[in-house]
Amino acid sequence: MMSKISSAEEEYIKVVSFLQGKNGRARTTDVANKLGIKPSSATEMLKRLNEKGLIEYKPYHGSTLTKEGKIVAKKLNTKYEIIKNFLQSIGIEEKIAAIDACNIEHILSPESVYHMKNMLNRKNERFNKNGC
Repeated sequence: MMSKISSAEEEYIKVVSFLQGKNGRARTTDVANKLGIKPSSATEMLKRLNEKGLIEYKPYHGSTLTKEGKIVAKKLNTKYEIIKNFLQSIGIEEKIAAIDACNIEHILSPESVYHMKNMLNRKNERFNKNGC
């Protein structure tokens, strides 16, 4: 079983996923720029994620998510979207909800996210039944 992923590692996985989707791979300098850090710091984390089997890191070429990394990225993106949508459903402006979701996604328990999702689903079901 894979070891726990830190919130910093989660952010890197999300950035690699985004850049890979946009460019086919995530160059270290692009990862560093997106996170506002030095390329040397990005290199160290990318190596760590490579060792954990979450990305395939090739110096001077870039990084791509492994199958396991893609699964983690999908879960992270889903969690983020649920939190953002929940915040918007209680009246938080989209821009603020996006920032807050990014900040709190790493600390919320799976149980809290599960209940947020269920609440959103119930709200959507009522909306669809009433046609309003």
